[in-house]
Amino acid sequence: MACSGILKHVKTGGPTLKLIIALSYTGECKGETSRELLIDGLVKVRFMFSSNISKDNDTPELIISTKYSFSKCDADNKSCIKISLISEKLKYSQIVIHTPKKWSEWELIGTTKSAKESESQLYQTCIIDILITVYQFNMELTFPKLYLDTDFTDFALSTTDGSLPVHKVCLAAHSDVFNRMLKGEWKETVEGQVNMKGVTLDTLKQLKEYIYLSTVPDVVDELCSLLLIARRYLIEDLEKHCIKKIAETVSPEGLFSIIEFACEHHIPELPFALLQVTTDSVVNKAYVLQKRTEEEDGDDDDEEEEERE
Repeated sequence: MACSGILKHVKTGGPTLKLIIALSYTGECKGETSRELLIDGLVKVRFMFSSNISKDNDTPELIISTKYSFSKCDADNKSCIKISLISEKLKYSQIVIHTPKKWSEWELIGTTKSAKESESQLYQTCIIDILITVYQFNMELTFPKLYLDTDFTDFALSTTDGSLPVHKVCLAAHSDVFNRMLKGEWKETVEGQVNMKGVTLDTLKQLKEYIYLSTVPDVVDELCSLLLIARRYLIEDLEKHCIKKIAETVSPEGLFSIIEFACEHHIPELPFALLQVTTDSVVNKAYVLQKRTEEEDGDDDDEEEEERE
């Protein structure tokens, strides 16, 4: 066999699949397809690996290509799948919206190169990391077909590190603030964009994903940033989603920080949600960790005072 691969997948919780792919090559290979992998019962994914030898340079190089294809498991035409695929090794990051049950076209993730020292060399194993996250949502309640559209966008969400094209109708459907802004003679309406100060471009991307796809991030810090936007622009459904998910996913290490965050930004609904779902074991562990931190800080203060004396 010209090439062979081993796929090891590790479930990381929820609809996320972490893949570690080990490939060994002994020569040129036109294409070898991996077995199908199932992600959270929603999507099947497969990979194709191929190689060829480049002789453009003095030292021949083995070029390894990796492609992927998806197929939706559910035959329900009312549902849609958002697939996020990231590979640090191949410097690839892409979001795909997939609606049909049939397999998608093969998409190139990237290529890697390995120098060929001799004609008979047995190439060393190449390790590729791929992280895939999948979300399912109802097409009747979201705008998946517009999410990737840029031909008919008529407004922009802007911040200091970039902007995102959006559709006015989608913003107005989710936010009373945007609804009034886009119907009136506001500065933002005239300029065709709203400058959202103190917000990162990543947070704007997550806001767009919620507006079009009804999905929210899994990381608590990202949920907190999104929650502040939801309150600023009166996006009530997003606010409820963020509060619920923060309360359900907060760790003992972050419990007190979340309570401080809620107090600082006057969000009384968040501590109330924490009271409803946080278990005694999480609270007790958080208390122990907080006491330990306070004691360590006290010891550091004593040492600094002794040094000054």
